[in-house]
Amino acid sequence: MLSLIETLTGFAAIMLMLSLLVKTLTSVVKNQADYYSDNLKHEVQRLALETTGKTWDALMQNPNTPDWARNIHWERLGGEILTPAYMGWFLKQLDQNARVFDLDTRLKIHVANVNYAFQLRMKNLALALGLGLCLFGNINAFTIWKSLYTDQQLRATFSGPYADKAATLANAQATQGTDPNKKPTQDELDSQIKSLQKNMRSFLTDVSFGVGRIWRTNAQNEAGNEKHSAEFFLYEFLGSLLTGILISIGAPYWHDILQALAALRPDKANA
Repeated sequence: MLSLIETLTGFAAIMLMLSLLVKTLTSVVKNQADYYSDNLKHEVQRLALETTGKTWDALMQNPNTPDWARNIHWERLGGEILTPAYMGWFLKQLDQNARVFDLDTRLKIHVANVNYAFQLRMKNLALALGLGLCLFGNINAFTIWKSLYTDQQLRATFSGPYADKAATLANAQATQGTDPNKKPTQDELDSQIKSLQKNMRSFLTDVSFGVGRIWRTNAQNEAGNEKHSAEFFLYEFLGSLLTGILISIGAPYWHDILQALAALRPDKANA
């Protein structure tokens, strides 16, 4: 029973660490692509169409449209512009006949659309990056589980110090928090990329027993023969696919599981 709890704890710690890596990678891609500003721009332009009856391009071609409206830096803006007072003034600048009555209700819909579209794109991005990372890196949940279950020393390490390390890193990321409305500076982005690279190298070193077997030059030798080679690659592919799906659940889920399992460890229970 103890060996199973330790295996589950170590496995959850590894899945948590992978989830944190994917979360950071997703944040880097999001900051580079600036999804939030893209969704914000789309909803503001839709609101302008609803209130003026004119497309954004038509409004920009109007000679009475202020020059600053034609040169908006959407990446510098955030959800704070979607207020009745500001948008009422903004829409009137675009078209004096804009129907700005009951703007508060309309804005609530558009703010909800901005947030929903952003969160959906982030979830899809995280899933795609998680699957890509696990498939390309051949991170196999089957091999990780088997290695932990059969190797007592490995199991003790990953259910103890490594689990504590993963939980500490998860707590640190949770307290940092991120504002989707704020685009990070280049220095902050460079620091984030360096941190991702460091954590990725650390993960690949620590969990080398479940990573990259399919890319090794002796993969065919491990498979044994040509018949088993197909089975070997299928095993690695399905294991990597499963890992990508598991980590797509999210770091908070694995963190909660890790905390629950840690409470069952004898050293924790007696503390």
